[in-house]
Amino acid sequence: MTTDTRIRDVLEKADFSIKSSHVFIFNIPKKKLESAIKSYANDANPSDVLLLYDDTLLGSARDGILITKDFFYSKEPLEKPRKIRLQLIDDVGLHDKKKLLYINDVEVFRLSMLDKQQSLELSMIIKGIAEIIIIDKRKKEQEENNADESVTSFRKAAEQGHADAQFDLGVSYKNGDGVPQDYKEAARWFQKAAEQRHADAQVNLGVAYMNGKGVPQDDEEAVKWFRKAAEQEHVVAQFNLGVCYKKSRGVPQDDEEAVKWFRKAAEQGHDGAKRFLKPIEEEKKNDADESVKWFHKAAEQGHVTSQFLLGVSYQKGEGVPQDYKESAKWFRKAAEQGHMAAGIGLADAYRNGRGVPQDDEEAVTWFRKAAEQKDPVAKYDLGLTYKDGRNIPQDRVEALNWFRKAAEQGLTGAQFSLAIVYGHGLGVPRDDEEAAKWFRKAAEQGLSFAQFSIGSDYKNGRGVPQNDEEAVTWFRKAAEQGHAHAQFSLGVAYRDGAGVPQNDEEATKWFRKAAEQGYHDAQTFLETFEKRERLLKDAERGIADAQFSLGVSYKNADGALQDYSEAARWFQKAAVQGHADAQCSLGVSYKNGDGVLQDYKEAARWFQKAAEQGHADAQFFIGYAYEYGNGVPEEKEKAIEWFHKAAEQGHRGAQFSLGEIYKDGESVLRDDEEAAKWFQKAAEQGHAYAQFSLGIAYINGEGVPQNYEEAAKWFRMAAEQGNYVAQLFVEAEQGHADAQFNLGIKYKHGGGVPQNHEEAAKWFRKAAEQGHADAQYQLGVAYINGIGVPQNYEEAAKWFRKAAEQGDAAAQLILGISYMDGEGVPQDYEEGVKWLRKAADQGFANAQIDLGLAYNNGQGVPQSYEEAAKWFSKAALQGDARAQYELGLAYNNGRGVPKSYEEAARWFQKAAEQGHAGSQYELGSLLLYMKDSGVPQSHEKAVKWLHKAAEQGLADAQVYLGVLYRNGESVPQDYEEAAKWLHKADEQGHKGAKFNLGVLYMRNGVPQNKKEGFEWILKAAEQGHAGAQYELMMIAHRNSKFFVSQGEEEGFEWILKAAKQGNIFTQIILGETYLDGLGIPQNKEEAVKWFHKAAVQGNARAQFSLGTSYMNGDGVPKDDEEAAKWFHKAAVQGNARAQFNLGVSYMNGDGVPKDDEEGFEWIRKAAEQGLEKAKDILNQLS
Repeated sequence: MTTDTRIRDVLEKADFSIKSSHVFIFNIPKKKLESAIKSYANDANPSDVLLLYDDTLLGSARDGILITKDFFYSKEPLEKPRKIRLQLIDDVGLHDKKKLLYINDVEVFRLSMLDKQQSLELSMIIKGIAEIIIIDKRKKEQEENNADESVTSFRKAAEQGHADAQFDLGVSYKNGDGVPQDYKEAARWFQKAAEQRHADAQVNLGVAYMNGKGVPQDDEEAVKWFRKAAEQEHVVAQFNLGVCYKKSRGVPQDDEEAVKWFRKAAEQGHDGAKRFLKPIEEEKKNDADESVKWFHKAAEQGHVTSQFLLGVSYQKGEGVPQDYKESAKWFRKAAEQGHMAAGIGLADAYRNGRGVPQDDEEAVTWFRKAAEQKDPVAKYDLGLTYKDGRNIPQDRVEALNWFRKAAEQGLTGAQFSLAIVYGHGLGVPRDDEEAAKWFRKAAEQGLSFAQFSIGSDYKNGRGVPQNDEEAVTWFRKAAEQGHAHAQFSLGVAYRDGAGVPQNDEEATKWFRKAAEQGYHDAQTFLETFEKRERLLKDAERGIADAQFSLGVSYKNADGALQDYSEAARWFQKAAVQGHADAQCSLGVSYKNGDGVLQDYKEAARWFQKAAEQGHADAQFFIGYAYEYGNGVPEEKEKAIEWFHKAAEQGHRGAQFSLGEIYKDGESVLRDDEEAAKWFQKAAEQGHAYAQFSLGIAYINGEGVPQNYEEAAKWFRMAAEQGNYVAQLFVEAEQGHADAQFNLGIKYKHGGGVPQNHEEAAKWFRKAAEQGHADAQYQLGVAYINGIGVPQNYEEAAKWFRKAAEQGDAAAQLILGISYMDGEGVPQDYEEGVKWLRKAADQGFANAQIDLGLAYNNGQGVPQSYEEAAKWFSKAALQGDARAQYELGLAYNNGRGVPKSYEEAARWFQKAAEQGHAGSQYELGSLLLYMKDSGVPQSHEKAVKWLHKAAEQGLADAQVYLGVLYRNGESVPQDYEEAAKWLHKADEQGHKGAKFNLGVLYMRNGVPQNKKEGFEWILKAAEQGHAGAQYELMMIAHRNSKFFVSQGEEEGFEWILKAAKQGNIFTQIILGETYLDGLGIPQNKEEAVKWFHKAAVQGNARAQFSLGTSYMNGDGVPKDDEEAAKWFHKAAVQGNARAQFNLGVSYMNGDGVPKDDEEGFEWIRKAAEQGLEKAKDILNQLS
């Protein structure tokens, strides 16, 4: 029989079809193939032959395909035939459509008709295969012996949880290496390794699910594991995932998603993925090339749509080399013809500087052109430009305007952005209802993010009524689009039975979907659930370790999985079995009140139990309890004893605590060396606070030799662990200004270091000298208060100026105040206002208030109550109580705003509720007496607010209360209560308090005492209290008649006595009383005597009266010169009548040389003060 005949016979038996001199290979059943090749055993090289029996790579290769690299060719031989060693083959694939065979993702053969020569070659291949089988059997026996040993070692490691070993054991079961082939066992070990994120195991497990080997066939589960591995950049998994999307295996068919994963695999060099992509890209390129050719022809003829499409082609590099400049050119041509989309493309080019110089203003121009043509995308992009403020002023109001325009045209992205703006209050007041409205509009168009957002709104009752069912509806819509957070939220709804019937299986399904997308919370839920299920079985059997571990799982889980009550319950079960870890953890639960009522005594009991078993953490905790008396008597010695036990076991917390105890020297003698020793031990174990404390010890040379390098080393170590103060030390020593400033703050307030104002000032100075504005401000504060540095207003002003010039609003405020007050700088109202305005323009409320006061008083600016009210209003709207008070006063008095007691009361109320005493007083006054003001009168509320103000020490309120209690107005009459509040006000120097105390003692009595009453009125009069002065005058004028009627004849004597003791006001009263003869015989000489006594003390009123006496010759000889002298003294103090008389003296030449100009000037001064006769003279002279 010829070779051809033998081959034909084999092929016929194998169901091969033969046509002419060619044969076409169909499937060869495995048994027939083996039978055939045994007849033709030969010395063929087994490394050149591949026998495919089993479905490989998703079943694309079939039983019985027989091929060899050396003998099978395409129609034309491969240039460089590549040998593939059997042991190096990972996967083989056959693509039926084009009969392409791939080995390791490389195209190896193109199966085609076999000509005669190829058939002869096939016979040689078949002969060789028989020998392969024989050789393989021998090799297999040897490998099985070796495999037995390998499997034993794999199993030990696998059972201890080693992922690599679990994977290798799975491979052994899959291939039957060293163990009987067992796909189910293989899948079980692949699962264990896969759950530990072993990418190779995840791929193998995916293949098992895809082929149903060892596990139920489940394409979705296969996709899940391919995805996990693919997300770890496993190239085969990425390729397989692409195939799944391409062929709709476990996921909906999705060419875009398939291309995405093929591209990821191709970028890692996967040839199979490249082959998948190649025809797609070639087809796309061919189509693009043809399209671009026609776009060019039409575009050059001015066809606007073609110009736009040509711009897109150049932008994306489709059909032409990518060329942004050319793209922008064609976009411009189309845009200039009014093509909206081209205008947007050109705007985008300007925004990103692609093909044109980057120019945000030009971008805005083109966006606006398109937007004005009602293009919603342009409107949206224009809104984004204003929102982000890219080289144009950021304008959230304008952004909102364009978002709304686009949203109203139905653009989903704009609707969603508009909802975000309202939801977060970006440029508009926050409005949850408006946000929900626009979320719904976008959601109804299918935007998954909006669907999730409106679902969240329904879940939380934000902007819509709370509705779990509605929330679930929207979560589901988003979840079905693959929104991971929505999938997780839907899982939570099923888990909790919120809006849907409770269903753990459904919950797990959605958690799994979210987890597969990498959603951390969902992954945590699944991992925790699975771990708890394993632990629960052993825990319920009473195994203490499992009970403790289950407690830890409940305690340390995140979010809704955390359950302190369950944790404490399982700790309790293990603790009663003597489990030391559980006893300590249960103690912590009682100490912190986690899952149980906080109970220090119970905590200490469990700490004690665990500590007695040698548990170091428990020893530390019981030591802490004894140190502070938490649940046990405070016993420092026992605390130290337990700390020592824990410390000797290496417990770093206990070591640090011992260091603190020896450093502080409260319960033991201070011992810096012992402290440093324990700090060192704890520090070497990485205790950050100990490292920091050791660094401080080295800086100060406490217990260790002073060593700045060693200190820096420990600070650095503490800083690396996140110890903020240590980090500051390291960076501050390196010269970082921010760190120097922050370290200064720490020293100023004693945060993490002992409070030390000198150290604070030192670090502020270092940072300030580097130009750090905040540090300059703080150094100025130190100088102005003399804290940490000598008080020095000039130095303070210097540093405030440096900070202010950098725009620091607080420094600008204080510098402004310094100029207003002339403190550290020459007084200069205009300069003060300049700096106040700078701070006020930055929105600094205190500066706005002080600027308002400057306008109120006309200091440095023209007086303007309107401008003052404007600045008070700005600060008041920021919630500043002082500004609210000033604005209340403005409305109360109608200064700069229309007079309105209602508005005044509203602002006083706001400030009063913040504890502002002045506002409490004003509000009380309005509520008490303003019957027709529009403010509802309420004596009870009035007294409440007056009490609040008085209790804060406001003297006006204390006097007011005193008068109310004295007169029994709005409160029960109570002289003692009246005296109490009046005395409090008097202690603050309130003139009205003295006067009212005088009235209280003279008329009402506590007990009644007219002499003491007179003394209080006299003191008030001396301080300029008009009521007291009037009262004294009435006493003097009525003389003894008043006192006789009251049964007291010595009243006038009290005035006389005070005058003789030098009291100016009583001297004036006596002078006027004697001059006018009111109640006593007229005596002008006596009048002049008392006027003179007061005049020589500098009293202008007395000087005027004395001058008048000399001018008229009343009680003294007429003397114009003497008259003019006293008029001048009073005039320079501002006494208007003296100014008028002095002016007349100059104009008449009475007692002074005649001087009309000088006379006119003094009369003008008097007129400016409102003296009518002076005004008349001026009018006559005019």
